[in-house]
Amino acid sequence: MRLSLDALETLDAIIESGSFARAAERLHRVPSALTYTVNKLESDLGVAIFDRSGKRAELTPAGHELLAQGRDLLRQAETLERRVKRVALGW
Repeated sequence: MRLSLDALETLDAIIESGSFARAAERLHRVPSALTYTVNKLESDLGVAIFDRSGKRAELTPAGHELLAQGRDLLRQAETLERRVKRVALGW
């Protein structure tokens, strides 16, 4: 699988925070680690997620779709984690 929850969390943090630098602070990583994650994701998928032609990197149409569907996957993963923990506790 070419997608990881980490990559989706990284993309979400970049968009929510408004920049790679603020997202790096939020995720307790260095900005270059986020850049690497995004570049690797773009390479693995064979699509541009960000348009870097302007002053700020903007999501491409493919990036918007990845973000929307990725957020759904992240919510589903969080729900799954909660359910597994409840089962483990005997609920």
